[in-house]
Amino acid sequence: TAAANALDDYEEGTWTPTSSTVTLTSNSGVYTKVGRLVICSFRLFFPASSSNSGGLISGLPFNSGAGYPTGYNGFNTSGIPINHRITGASFFVSNAENGGTVTYAALAGKEIQGTFIYHAT
Repeated sequence: TAAANALDDYEEGTWTPTSSTVTLTSNSGVYTKVGRLVICSFRLFFPASSSNSGGLISGLPFNSGAGYPTGYNGFNTSGIPINHRITGASFFVSNAENGGTVTYAALAGKEIQGTFIYHAT
């Protein structure tokens, strides 16, 4: 039926990336959600830090149902090939070459911009 094919869940908005370990110098994000599919963009600047904790960013607008992004495109000035592992409403900044989590110390003074697509719960 036509009702079964209707688009009944669409939303756009902003979100604020946060970290419990460091205070991000500048952070912003936007998203579009169509059904369970979330397209989420962000821009982060990391402050000076000597923390060896993994770069965990929270505040995603919806919890992830898949556990990993289905797509990622980004820009970074960290000198590290960046990827992201989504878990719940957070993501880890990880090294795309070896899968290891990137520390706040490695991200100190760097910028990351990106867009990823994931399925919400």
